[in-house]
Amino acid sequence: MASNLALQVYKAFQAHLDKNKFKYNAHDEDLVISLTVNGDDPSIHTIIRVIEERDVAQVLCFCGKIPEDKRIDVAVAVGVANYGMV
Repeated sequence: MASNLALQVYKAFQAHLDKNKFKYNAHDEDLVISLTVNGDDPSIHTIIRVIEERDVAQVLCFCGKIPEDKRIDVAVAVGVANYGMV
């Protein structure tokens, strides 16, 4: 069973996704959330994993092939997202 802190973090991610009307799959037993965000650019597949043993939440995003003319925009978006998580 997950610790209280790990469960709180996991539920906070779910609450944020719910508030912003994202559709996702929750894997409660593993404290993992998976989702795909579709838009005008390539889809972004995301896995959010709360690692209880390390007191860490890991967010992995997998982008498909990024068109050359969009790479700078994607690099900036990733930098902004990473900066906001720290």
